[in-house]
Amino acid sequence: MKNRRVLKTAALLIAVIGCLALLAGCGGTFGIVMNEDLQVEITAENASEDSSGSVGVFTVADKETAVIEPDLTEGKILVQFIAAEGGSDKDADILEDIEGEPAFEIEVSGTDAVPCKLPAGDYMVTATVIEKANGTAVIHATKEESGESILEGSNLSDLMQQVADSEISKSYEEYLPDEALANAEVFGEEDGKVYAYLNTQEFVILDGKAYSMSGGSGEAIISYTRSDDGIKLENVEWSADGGNHDQWIEENFPEPYLSKWKSYESHDENGFLKLDTKMIAKAEEKLGVPVERENLLTIDTEKGTYKIEKTIETGTPGEDDYSFDTETVKEGKLEKK
Repeated sequence: MKNRRVLKTAALLIAVIGCLALLAGCGGTFGIVMNEDLQVEITAENASEDSSGSVGVFTVADKETAVIEPDLTEGKILVQFIAAEGGSDKDADILEDIEGEPAFEIEVSGTDAVPCKLPAGDYMVTATVIEKANGTAVIHATKEESGESILEGSNLSDLMQQVADSEISKSYEEYLPDEALANAEVFGEEDGKVYAYLNTQEFVILDGKAYSMSGGSGEAIISYTRSDDGIKLENVEWSADGGNHDQWIEENFPEPYLSKWKSYESHDENGFLKLDTKMIAKAEEKLGVPVERENLLTIDTEKGTYKIEKTIETGTPGEDDYSFDTETVKEGKLEKK
């Protein structure tokens, strides 16, 4: 087993050879390189079938798993890992040592991460377009987590409830049933941290309906610890606002989670936040009542009063004829529990 530091010079040399070889194909461009972090990067731009090439040396250490993180808008690419025999650290010998049948191969498409079951060792990575492809893929080795993943079983839901309790103040529980909920689009997890797009909301129940009262959404890093007692939330770090937002994510989200974030569409085709839609379904299931989606509820906790208002819009948003107003549907007094 070679040390990664020893292999770096050889890997970069082979990366150049691989990059030059991979421009073959009937149309478009197709490339594969080993970056300075010893990750394999594949790029395809209108790459035609049978465009192919290889690069090395890619190392999987003990207690590591190779992971392919594709971001392909179309097409399929066959990725193969071919074991490097021998053990010489000389560049020429490494080139001669890589041969034989693939130790593992997989067709990749779309954006779902693909774990690759490989023994610890050194590999040449080959990539072949099998359907016209556009997009990228990054292959890296990551530490294997012992025990159940935070994304499996009840771990994530347990963590989300702790996040909700931490981030939401139940301001109306002296008058009404008041619940805090959270959900997330998870880009990845490692070293006790979850990298995600997070949504938190507070719901109250009034007259057989649930109303969203407050909350927040945005990228976040959720830190946790694990013990025999389960998952324990340690901290929620929200992304920076304004002009520093993207810079904060670039500096704090590791690859390939950064790539997943870049390709994530937070809103649907109608402009609604996807996590809001999921949150409504989650709230209705947990609270056992429908969520009111049109009218807004406001509560004055000092006076113990409430008001339900309907939003009235006329004209076209962004045009001179557009106007926005509210109309009171119902109001009344609340009694403390």
